[in-house]
Amino acid sequence: MNKFVTNPHWIIPGDVINLLEYEEKKPEPEKELEPVKKTVTLEEQPIKGPVMGIDVSSLTNTRALGFLQQEMIEPCGKIFSSEVEKTLLGKGDTVYVKMDEEDIKPGDKFTIYSVSDPVDHPVTGKEFGYTYS
Repeated sequence: MNKFVTNPHWIIPGDVINLLEYEEKKPEPEKELEPVKKTVTLEEQPIKGPVMGIDVSSLTNTRALGFLQQEMIEPCGKIFSSEVEKTLLGKGDTVYVKMDEEDIKPGDKFTIYSVSDPVDHPVTGKEFGYTYS
């Protein structure tokens, strides 16, 4: 409507802008629905044979997915700051790390990862592990 207005703070007296009339719509009365009386009881079926997964290799780069681990991996340190405030850090960026182990030396290489909340098994629904990426 007023595409030329890119910042409303710069509208000054004398500028011509278009305004639309506002018509308040009254909400329609809600229709009462009859309660559903049908009940379905499901029996737990034992899993027969191997459970097959879904092949997503054609949908995504599987090497960028990370991995699933049943036990939580204890980190040996944590990034607490960076030289430049950024949301996403990459190669060549300087970071400041608090290390938990004392035998770390200059030149050692580490992997930076994030860990998910616990992941449930898709069939059993029980807590299965964590994803690392």
